[in-house]
Amino acid sequence: GILASIVLVNLRTARNKARDATIKANSSSAAPTAEIFYDNNSSYTGVCSDADMQRVMTGLTNNSPSAPVCNVSTAGDEWVVCAALNAVTGAYWCIDSTGTALQIAATCASTSSCVVGTGPPVGTDACCISAACDTSVTQANCAVFGGVWTLNCTNPC
Repeated sequence: GILASIVLVNLRTARNKARDATIKANSSSAAPTAEIFYDNNSSYTGVCSDADMQRVMTGLTNNSPSAPVCNVSTAGDEWVVCAALNAVTGAYWCIDSTGTALQIAATCASTSSCVVGTGPPVGTDACCISAACDTSVTQANCAVFGGVWTLNCTNPC
């Protein structure tokens, strides 16, 4: 009884980590897919409905606990794809047109970038030590705010 419970919990954890690894691998296909689309159209506008991107999104859908998101900026010059992860509640894997690929603490449903307003990575106590004391600062844009990214920090704000 107890041993079976432990085995089932460990199996679920292993499956969730495997699904997350698949999400990360599948999302890496979004970048070349979007760039080929851009080369053919001189814009990312429409990339989310492109058949090749839809195949990427299907791969994410099959492994994510909720529907993945694909967004393009109004100007058509940026794109973002993100999918909820399984192993850490509230965590998303995000990849965008800048080449950024990272775990974020919020869905990218209303943005076209992984960097803007995503906060520090979920499951870490990393932060950007800066004068701005802005919780939306991420590792990717910490230096832009004149900060230093550090692990195991206590927020000085």
